[in-house]
Amino acid sequence: MLILLLAGCDDDTIADEYALNDIDSTRSWGIQATQRLLLQPGLRGNVDAVENVVRAKREYMLATLERFKEAFGGVDGYLRGTVGLSKGVVGRIRGNVRV
Repeated sequence: MLILLLAGCDDDTIADEYALNDIDSTRSWGIQATQRLLLQPGLRGNVDAVENVVRAKREYMLATLERFKEAFGGVDGYLRGTVGLSKGVVGRIRGNVRV
């Protein structure tokens, strides 16, 4: 998400890319992951909660991006304010990830 934001991608593009990682919980790896998670104490037997853990839904990323922007003001605010990178470093990173 951070790299895509630095590259200037819009929220819809980032959410679409994220959704490509969505797994089908009815197929091989998804079945195994779901079965293991259903045994965990905090998720035991809660199929809906497990579904939320293993899925990469577009709307999840859109909500994350909204919260991220509210909390940090955007990728620059996060990288400069929270991570502590200088404006120059952020600019150099941005220059290396243009799409």
